[in-house]
Amino acid sequence: MFLKNNNDGSGFDLEALIFDLDGTLIDSIEVYYTMMETVFERLCWPDVPRDVMRKAIKDDGFEWGFMLPPGTGRSDEELIGEAREVIREVYPHLFEDTVHMVPGADQLLRELYEHRVKLGLVTSSLARFIEFKLIPLKKCGVHDLFHTVITLDDVEKRKPSGDPLLECARRIGENPGKCAYVGDTRGDMVAGKAAGMRTIGVLTGLDDYEALKAECPDMIVESVSELPERLGL
Repeated sequence: MFLKNNNDGSGFDLEALIFDLDGTLIDSIEVYYTMMETVFERLCWPDVPRDVMRKAIKDDGFEWGFMLPPGTGRSDEELIGEAREVIREVYPHLFEDTVHMVPGADQLLRELYEHRVKLGLVTSSLARFIEFKLIPLKKCGVHDLFHTVITLDDVEKRKPSGDPLLECARRIGENPGKCAYVGDTRGDMVAGKAAGMRTIGVLTGLDDYEALKAECPDMIVESVSELPERLGL
């Protein structure tokens, strides 16, 4: 498999593509804002602007300090616990009803599979949530094209550590140097490089072009729908 390098026109061989999920294959970023806004409404917390919510979303966890109301006289643990109860209630319904695959993502996965490219999925979601998060892929009939799916429960260190990607490559049975990681955040690019993989940034998720460019990925595309042409499929 041949992939053009944006910088100098040279190429490199790939045997496997490993994908992030949220903001990369599924258009799910909006649902996280909706969940938090539901928390604010249900618990009568002050609203938090979306640009602040964006700052709270990290590859290594969620910074609840941006969200918690001040002066309640209650511990952060109590407040976070209540918020998580609301999220657990609304999460499945919101995902099933409102989240779809990024346009062209299902066709990309089919083309890669037909070309015998090994496919992996690495997400920072907990295993108990993955059933709901894969619903958009199941609706398109592409959820079973992956050789393996790595969740937060499968490794000790989460992204931006390279460990989840290395575990994925191990289960696929491929050298990390023959893999590329596709994601929408700076943390994805950092993780891919830490794992010794090529990195491809997409602009359908949390981070913009300049944020991704700062991590010097091998390629940045508007969305995964561009990859068939860029990969020469």
